[in-house]
Amino acid sequence: MSVDEEPAPVNEVILVGRVSQAPQERVLPSGDALWVFRIVVRRPGGRGSRPGVDTLDCAVWGGRA
Repeated sequence: MSVDEEPAPVNEVILVGRVSQAPQERVLPSGDALWVFRIVVRRPGGRGSRPGVDTLDCAVWGGRA
């Protein structure tokens, strides 16, 4: 790699949480499969006896899904 070249961008996210229910498969009109699921992640420093959480709706598709 030369000095003028930048490294390829990488999108990488690591979540520590739990999947709140079984993933669901959805078949698109094209016939491709799409999997959807929800991850619940504890929010650090929650107030009171019950810490706050964030929920993230996720969708995956492709050969490795």
